[in-house]
Amino acid sequence: MSIRDGWTKEADKIITDKFLPNVSRYENIARRLQSTNPKANLMPWWFIACIHSHESGSKFSTHLHNGDPLTDYTKQVPAGRPKVGHEPPFTFEESAVDALTYQGFEKVLLWDFFHIFYLLEKYNGFGYYNKKINTPYTWSGTNHYEKGKFVKDSVWNPDFVSKQVGIAIIVKRLIDKGIIVIDDS
Repeated sequence: MSIRDGWTKEADKIITDKFLPNVSRYENIARRLQSTNPKANLMPWWFIACIHSHESGSKFSTHLHNGDPLTDYTKQVPAGRPKVGHEPPFTFEESAVDALTYQGFEKVLLWDFFHIFYLLEKYNGFGYYNKKINTPYTWSGTNHYEKGKFVKDSVWNPDFVSKQVGIAIIVKRLIDKGIIVIDDS
C-alpha cells in the first residue's frame, strides 16, 4: 500500500486529536464486551476508535452504529438501536456496546490483523465488494482506491471520490508511530 500525498498529515491529526485523548474510553468499551465472553481476547481499542472516526467523526454525542444522535434511537441503518431496555438519551458507551454486539463482535475470539480488516469491512457493509471496488472505508487515500462511494445508505455514486481518511492509513500511522504493535507471528 502507498499513501497518497497529503493523507498522512490528516491521519496523524485524527490520531493525535481524536484517538489518543480517548484511549481509556475505548478500552472500557472493549472490557465491557469481553466481560460478556471471557473466552474472547480483548478487542483492540483502536478498532473501536477507527469505527467511531468513520461513523461519526469521533463525536461522543452520536451512536457508534451510524452517527445518529444519542438523544434518540438510531434512524439510519440499523434503525431502532440500541436495544438496551430503557429510553433515550443513551450514553456513547452503552450505544457502542450495543453496536458492536449487534455485529457479533463480542464473540470474536482472536483479533489478528487480517481478521480485523475483514470485520471493519463487515461493519461498513460488503456493498463495495459487489461493486468490485475496494472500500473507501478502508482504502481511501491509498493506491488501492480511486473512486466510487455509497454517499448514504443504498445510494451509490460511481464518480464520487471519498475524502475520508481510509482506516488502512490510520492503522499504518498508528504502527509507524509505535502506538500499536501488530504481531501476527
